[in-house]
Amino acid sequence: MNDADSNLAKDNAVSMTDLFQNKKVAVFGVPAPFTGTCTTAHYPPYQRLQNEFKAKGFDAVVCYSVADPYAHYNWGLAMGNDFDSIAFLADVDGEWARSNDLERDYTGASLGHRSA
Repeated sequence: MNDADSNLAKDNAVSMTDLFQNKKVAVFGVPAPFTGTCTTAHYPPYQRLQNEFKAKGFDAVVCYSVADPYAHYNWGLAMGNDFDSIAFLADVDGEWARSNDLERDYTGASLGHRSA
């Protein structure tokens, strides 16, 4: 995806029904894009294993974060993510994290409420 050809807010608008219905989807959450631990420890194992997910019949692999879609997308770019293999979706208001009991309070790390 090219920034010039994209409206990230619109592109990030994916319904959970469309994402999951009749599909096998691996979803992993990270607390915040561009943080040291998320960049060096949370994301890299999924990047290394992305082809194995496809080989095991997963239709999609999704990295989500309670963040804005612009930071989340550009973090993926900065790490050389293949967006055809791992989609980066932002849970802008934390609604999905809360509804799935995945919201965590990282206020002590100056991050506020984020995804687990």
